[in-house]
Amino acid sequence: MWSDTASTGDSIADAANRGEYDQSGLGFASTCPLHDMSVSLPGGRSFVIPFGKGCELGGWLRAIVIAFAFFAAARITAGGSA
Repeated sequence: MWSDTASTGDSIADAANRGEYDQSGLGFASTCPLHDMSVSLPGGRSFVIPFGKGCELGGWLRAIVIAFAFFAAARITAGGSA
């Protein structure tokens, strides 16, 4: 579509301008944005807060919300009230 445009220097933008879109996530994040955090303590000790485990919980919560939305849509389609 925009094949005559000059290169932007950004490989992702140039690929999009050629019509080559990254569809690996299909609109959803495909990697976990949460990272474990290491906290340093006095005496050279430290501990890790495992924030990364929150992504598994987030996936389950998303599935539950979508399931309730489908149920509400089915009730509305069947003539019930929401």
